[in-house]
Amino acid sequence: MQRFRHMTSLQTFASVHANVHSHFSSDRHLTDRQTYKTTRSGALAVWLSMIRSKLGYATILRGV
Repeated sequence: MQRFRHMTSLQTFASVHANVHSHFSSDRHLTDRQTYKTTRSGALAVWLSMIRSKLGYATILRGV
């Protein structure tokens, strides 16, 4: 936390990080492989659609 020169920068980073982390975090040790993969694929699809709409890109990652 010492690398942030201003408290607002730290707060902005923390709020963004919390939202992204909660979107992608899952209890891997509590789920089987297929459920985990399905959940991860769904989270990635939502994330990519959000990024594409925000940036206005048709495709960000090729093959996805």
